[in-house]
Amino acid sequence: MWSWKSDSRAQYQILTLFQSTSEPPTREYEFDAQIHSPIMVDRLIEFIYTGTYTLGQGGQATLLRHHSKLPRGLTSASYPMNLESALEFHMKMYNMGKNLQYQSLVAISHTKMAEAMLWTSKFGVGVGTVKKFVTWAYDPAQNFQDTDERADDTFGDDSLKELIVACVLRHIHQELWDESAIADFRDYVKAFPALEVDGELAEEEYKDLLKTRPGAKRAMKRARRGQQH
Repeated sequence: MWSWKSDSRAQYQILTLFQSTSEPPTREYEFDAQIHSPIMVDRLIEFIYTGTYTLGQGGQATLLRHHSKLPRGLTSASYPMNLESALEFHMKMYNMGKNLQYQSLVAISHTKMAEAMLWTSKFGVGVGTVKKFVTWAYDPAQNFQDTDERADDTFGDDSLKELIVACVLRHIHQELWDESAIADFRDYVKAFPALEVDGELAEEEYKDLLKTRPGAKRAMKRARRGQQH
């Protein structure tokens, strides 16, 4: 069970965890509402108790599911997050795990990102979303960047960058992006020379794996045409 309230400036959410409704609170946490939305806190609670977190139909993050008390006048639908895709939510949860130094949350968010970027989506991830990930991981000005990684941190900067590079190579070599999208992406990443270096190194190292048989390419093109009709 859990509940939250806002302070007088509505700047902080106070998250209170209970073992049961008949017992006093066991622990309280403060979250800056400008950084961690109520939906994110809600899914953090889901993760604490179940080992994972879930989204609504179509990857939407619009409803609270696990609250026991809300500020007066508000409902479970009062805190929707406007996201382009579920990937953005996983990215935010990954960052939340980093901020909290909560390795298990970082790991599950990383897994969910990998599934979406490399396996579950037959027709790929939009180039705009991937560009956001590039900025997030490669721009030193982003809050994501780790400045104090621990020795046991297996999901640090390098792991995330490898995932992004793998996603980009998949979309280019499997022709999940058309020529205009690829040109747009290549132009965008000129501002991130480290990504270009990482991509070139990965392409050289995995050049045999990146080769796609012509028959497989034709099958993917037919599948994409079928989706458009």
